[in-house]
This record gives sequence, C-alpha cells and structure tokens, in this order.
Amino acid sequence: IDLGPGGMFALFGTDNVTRARFSADSPDGTVGAGETIPALPGRNETGPLHDIIHVGVSHLDHITRLYSDRRVPGYPLLVGVGLDLSEVLRPVSSLTREIELASAALTVLLCGLLTALIVEIRRRARHEAQLTRDILLRQQVEQRLRESEQKFQDIAEVSGDWIWETD
Repeated sequence: IDLGPGGMFALFGTDNVTRARFSADSPDGTVGAGETIPALPGRNETGPLHDIIHVGVSHLDHITRLYSDRRVPGYPLLVGVGLDLSEVLRPVSSLTREIELASAALTVLLCGLLTALIVEIRRRARHEAQLTRDILLRQQVEQRLRESEQKFQDIAEVSGDWIWETD
C-alpha cells in the first residue's frame, strides 16, 4: 500500500504497544515494533468499534501526520493509518495562497475606496463650510442694505420736507 513518502500504517494493541509499523523507511514493519506509543482517549476502550482520528507528531521520525485508528473486531488490536499532514493539506495550501492574494487585493481596493470616500467627505465639508460663510456674508450684506435703504428713506423724507419749507 503506497501512502506516500511520509505515510505509514501500524498494528498496535490497546495497551499502546506497537506490534508492527510499515512506512517508507521500514517496509518490513520492524522499525518501531515493541515501542510504546502515546495513549489517546478511546484506544483502550472495549466498547463498540469506532474510529479515532487525530493529528500528532511521530516519536520515531518526527513527521506530523493525520492519523486514523480503527479497532480490529474481536481482538485487543488497532490498525492505524497515518498520512503526512503536509501532503494531505497540499491541495488546500494552493487554494489558501490564492485566497490570501485575493484578500490582499481586496484589502488594497477597499483601502483605496475608503481613502477616496474620506477625501470626498472632507471636500464636501469644506464646500459646506464655504457655503455657510457665503450665506452668513449675504445675510450681513442684506442687513446692511436694509439699514442703508432705511437711512436713505429717512433722509429722503426729511429732505423733501426741508426742500418744501425752504423752496
């Protein structure tokens, strides 16, 4: 069975002792035989058959693997298959890189749009402030014009009487 260069399968007991271990560096199954492996919950249970799936680092070759352990019916044994995690995740890794690049491009685009929005908001705020100043100036000019008009009317009324009286 070809599980790749980092793959392995083993037969071990519910006592966590390896009976045989087959991998690329041990095609005869003798490397690691008789060694104790770390205990996992569910390995030494005698209940119904079930898979134990976990990620771990091999204490023999220090490769991080995705393991699936399955009990052998009627025996205190388990069969474990381990695939090199980097090989399992390789297809996902390329997609991850594409997603990272797309995310970076979208982030730059959003930052550019946000900058443009901020610039436009500031421009409109300046324009609104200028319009407010213009409106206030116009109101002041209109008030002065009304005052000037009133003075002119007062002078015209008074001077009309004065001209009539002086002839």
